[in-house]
Amino acid sequence: MNDRLVVIALSEASPRLVDEFCARGVMPRLAALRARGKNGRTRYGAPCLLTPQMWATILTGRGAGDHGIFDYWQRGRDGRFREMRGSGIQGPALWNALGERGIASGFVNVPMTYPPPRSKGFAIAGQDAPGDHPSIAFPDDLHGQIVREFGRYHHKDIFPGRQGKEAYAGTVPTEVRRQADLFAWLARRPDWRFLMLFSHGTAFAQHYFWDDMTRRAGPAASVVERTFAASDELIGRVADVLRPTDTLFVMSECGAGPIASGVRLNTWLHQQGLLARRRRGASGAARVFNLVRTLAPRYLPRRAFHFANRLPLKSAIQASITLDGIDWPRTTAFHRGKGEGNIYINLAGREPHGVVPQARYDIVRDDIIARLGELRDPNTGERVARAVHRREDIFAGEQLAAAPDLCVEWLDFKYMPAEDLSSVDEIFGPRIREYMSWPTTGSHRPEGFFLATGPRIAAGELDAPIDLMDLAPTWLGMLGAGAPAGMQGRSAFARLRA
Repeated sequence: MNDRLVVIALSEASPRLVDEFCARGVMPRLAALRARGKNGRTRYGAPCLLTPQMWATILTGRGAGDHGIFDYWQRGRDGRFREMRGSGIQGPALWNALGERGIASGFVNVPMTYPPPRSKGFAIAGQDAPGDHPSIAFPDDLHGQIVREFGRYHHKDIFPGRQGKEAYAGTVPTEVRRQADLFAWLARRPDWRFLMLFSHGTAFAQHYFWDDMTRRAGPAASVVERTFAASDELIGRVADVLRPTDTLFVMSECGAGPIASGVRLNTWLHQQGLLARRRRGASGAARVFNLVRTLAPRYLPRRAFHFANRLPLKSAIQASITLDGIDWPRTTAFHRGKGEGNIYINLAGREPHGVVPQARYDIVRDDIIARLGELRDPNTGERVARAVHRREDIFAGEQLAAAPDLCVEWLDFKYMPAEDLSSVDEIFGPRIREYMSWPTTGSHRPEGFFLATGPRIAAGELDAPIDLMDLAPTWLGMLGAGAPAGMQGRSAFARLRA
């Protein structure tokens, strides 16, 4: 069989913006593809729109309760929190299913792929990789080939750390165009039948310049539009390399919209008497680590900074002191993670310093659900939590024990927990991320955009969104591989041909 399948993922690209930019001529290549393809939406079934959770679902065709990835940082069996990488995915992933059927694949910059899959084909790990280093690529000589062809590999240059807002406004579209060069070069390789290419640009532009776009004022007002235009060029560069028999998917795993406020969940828990702080504040180790963490991005050479991030000691130190300011014997619940609103009960026998008896576990959760349901935005008076979910109500599977005890579903998805877990007294405020000097103004939305085009795809509109869990079995089925046992998703190919 000579047919091949390519997936281009524009991270978190808003369907509304895609529609607008295609109509206005900002994205002419995508508009032309949409005119002859099947158009629709993607949707994630769980209320926690976390990048590692969503992408592990895409890559496995299974829910988080089975693949075991819930957040960027999550609790292990010993109660300690660790940074999650692709190696933490439980069970087979898409590359395993392809390789076992003799189908060569390429995975480029895709989240949750570190260490890179050593399967038939090639891979370059995504954002869970520590940085630019030969270990991020397979085969072992691929990183060297890229460096010889393009110079230093700009693995994480598109991330917002190390630069001010004005400089970053130029970085995002520039790095997308740099990705286009690499993606087109890789697409010319002969050793793949399935190729997945992931670009962060649209996600970062929306997160950090949504407000500038909305206000239409200042030098950063056009960043989102310029990034989507650069992404359209990327699509065109890859499409120009493809064969007439190839099938092309262009999609986003979720959408985006404006953020109303950051929410400091640990501050709320403290004010509710559910989390106690140490009177003496952070330990000396925590203060030193936070100082180094602040200065390193500014003053360390880029390769040295990335090397430092590879060290296991760095993750161990960060995991142990992130919640250093909490007085555990007097704490009932706490927030930890990086995402949408995960709350953990300080359960006796499970957490290292747990105090809540198992007999009170459900009572405590019900109490938090009731209290958090009354939390209101001081600027609007509206309740900010649309729902607070118990983990077993939204997840199922053998990995359920790794899930947070509660997950907050925010009103219209327009609130996000503040990443600063310090003892700030205000619950609501700007959401400023690590290494940054200006706030996040865009957040996730549950629906992404979707396009499929090729000789076996009918033109038209999908009648309903495609669930992220259904993508892997769809792609496998189109390549004649069939979904392996254990995949929970179902092929949507019949809907694409109709």
